[in-house]
Amino acid sequence: MKETWSGEVDYSLDLGKNVVDYMRDLQNKLSLAQNYAKSHSDRKQARYAAHYNLRNKDKHFTVGEQMLLLQTDSTASKVYSRWKGPATVVEAKSPYSYLVQLDGARCHVHANKFGKFHVRVDEVLYEPLVEELSCQTANVDT
Repeated sequence: MKETWSGEVDYSLDLGKNVVDYMRDLQNKLSLAQNYAKSHSDRKQARYAAHYNLRNKDKHFTVGEQMLLLQTDSTASKVYSRWKGPATVVEAKSPYSYLVQLDGARCHVHANKFGKFHVRVDEVLYEPLVEELSCQTANVDT
């Protein structure tokens, strides 16, 4: 092949068609391959998106709402993260980006780093209704 390029050996190609027809045929084949690749890519992309969104939940927070914030722990390894909070939403920058206040500091965080903060109740106070019950039983007897 090197000898053909350098001109040492005279090798004439006979492709059976002229150069214009060959280039036009090559362009048609490349266009067909491009269309096939695009349709295949679109189908696979839709399949990947459907699989990803199967268990994906849309997270939206309102101003003043409290949530937990997932932050990397500086004392542990780089891949270790902890939930910190509760943090308060100060401002919604975009549908998935929020300005959050945590321990007096404000930071700009994406919604993927948030979790709902559920308040746990440790103690329930109630007032007994003994007086009302004793009055009702007294009226029934008389």
